[in-house]
Amino acid sequence: MSVPQKVFVVLLIVLSFSAGTAKVLQVADDVKFFQDAGISINILVLLGLFQIVGGVLLIFQKTRISGAVIVAISLFISSAVILINGKVLFGIVSLLPFILTVIVIKNEALGKNTPISKE
Repeated sequence: MSVPQKVFVVLLIVLSFSAGTAKVLQVADDVKFFQDAGISINILVLLGLFQIVGGVLLIFQKTRISGAVIVAISLFISSAVILINGKVLFGIVSLLPFILTVIVIKNEALGKNTPISKE
């Protein structure tokens, strides 16, 4: 795995754990933000657990694609909630980790393990 790909994966693992933990622990800002979008605390906690599981799966080569897919879905949901709450600029910026995750999925699936493959 290339150095940039490793950095991307580590960043996604850290992001998944931190965002998931904030949701599971029901950090006040997260709770309010998701409730303002009409999402219950139970769904918020479930999304947090989903993010943590995705982060764990990202650690291991054999489960990396599955973990990345889970992380991508959870990041997309979080970005959608941000956009629903009317935070357009923040919502667009929050799509960057989602795009990064898609790159990791592509590279892992193709076995290239490089951030930008030369085809």
